[in-house]
Amino acid sequence: MAERKQHAKILRTQPTMQSVPEEGVPSSQGNCSFPDMQLMKQDLQDLLFAFRSGKIKAFGDDNVIQKMENIRSKQGKLARLHFGLDSQIDYNDAEDSPANQKQRQENMSTLLENLEDLSSTIKSLNTSATTSGKSN
Repeated sequence: MAERKQHAKILRTQPTMQSVPEEGVPSSQGNCSFPDMQLMKQDLQDLLFAFRSGKIKAFGDDNVIQKMENIRSKQGKLARLHFGLDSQIDYNDAEDSPANQKQRQENMSTLLENLEDLSSTIKSLNTSATTSGKSN
């Protein structure tokens, strides 16, 4: 009990850092009146209610999260495809046989097709984000 009193006394006597408050931003030094705090609290509660009721959305109307998950899935599939195709190549072959060269060309074409698909998906996400950002 005596330790708590001593700790509280130390905290009260230590100097605090004074900061210059930005205009319109309440400081922690008590310069904000109680009605201002009540108004801020009400505004935050209204914002929370609007968000939960669906009146406002965090990412717009076009379900950006689902598109981002789709992109992540395509990235994973492309990586797995790359490693899978790479395992088909015989790197122990001293001479680069025509069959090996043909396999590499086919693998490269497959990877590029998948990469183009991924790239177009990313571009569509970027385009929709830019469009929805301008409309808000």
